[in-house]
Amino acid sequence: MERGKKRIFVLLITIVISGCTSTWEDDDSNWQRIYNQQKPEYVKIIHSRYTRLKLLNTEFWYFFETTYNSKILNLMLSNGDLVQVKNPSAIERSKLCPALCPIWFAPEPLANYEVWTGSWKKTSKHKGYFKLFIDKEKKYLFWCDSNI
Repeated sequence: MERGKKRIFVLLITIVISGCTSTWEDDDSNWQRIYNQQKPEYVKIIHSRYTRLKLLNTEFWYFFETTYNSKILNLMLSNGDLVQVKNPSAIERSKLCPALCPIWFAPEPLANYEVWTGSWKKTSKHKGYFKLFIDKEKKYLFWCDSNI
């Protein structure tokens, strides 16, 4: 009987949690949701995911994959307090993502990326959650952030 109660409890928690979030995958409006502005023409998004807690609109996490773009990369590196991770291979991947990473997010071994962490905006209230991965070969940009 005790095992049955545990299974019901886990099932109820799963239902509650899944009903408390909204997720948009590869949605054209994800840029607008995150940055409160239209996506610039020079940004070419390959993939995106944005998840927000329904009860608290300030709780979110997001992921982007874009083609290489020096303009957006320079904005991120010059406007924030990002620091380069010296040996990303030595860090557990789960410590570099705010939540469960989508399968498309920086899928190669970490040694294949230049990794930056910190804040992309100096005025950000939640520092240290932003992560930027630059694919050394293809030059794709992957970035993620959260406010949890």
